[in-house]
Amino acid sequence: LRTGGLWAADAEPWAIGDTLRHAFDQGVAPELLEVVAIHEGYFVLAVPREETALFPPWEARMREVFDLYLDEADPVLNMMFGGQRPTSNSAGQFLVLGKISPGLAGAAYPDRVQILIGTSQFVKTVDQYQLLAHEMTHVKQYQYSNARPAESQTAWVQWAVEGGAKFMEGELMRRHVGKGLLDN
Repeated sequence: LRTGGLWAADAEPWAIGDTLRHAFDQGVAPELLEVVAIHEGYFVLAVPREETALFPPWEARMREVFDLYLDEADPVLNMMFGGQRPTSNSAGQFLVLGKISPGLAGAAYPDRVQILIGTSQFVKTVDQYQLLAHEMTHVKQYQYSNARPAESQTAWVQWAVEGGAKFMEGELMRRHVGKGLLDN
């Protein structure tokens, strides 16, 4: 169990099999999570330990989702928001905390995202890609806005934050399928 903390103070890179404790919701007891995948040295996926045996059928899909993000979304978000690629530790990795679930949902924080992996037959790779892109857009929004003073006129407005992330979903899908900006 890694006890040095989850985030930036943790200088050692995460490795498959590492464990950590995390509460997915406020007021809920922390669960023991285990790192089950590391993609391109950047995305570190940890799931509750009791779900590690359920993860292997979804590993290839998650790798595809991470590839889509790194190939298509990451360059766009970095161009739009500037700054560095978000990280969870000083080793340059980003933590994705997942739960095996039929549905899709996500939450973003400046140093991690939490997702429901979405195992239903109706959940497609592209849906998971959109979820990751949406949540990572929020992470980039946090990174961008935290660099500005709290009294800034660009302070958080909920419709703009969610609207911006939803816009990025559509923009990234447009690029993914090869549609021109004015084609639709």
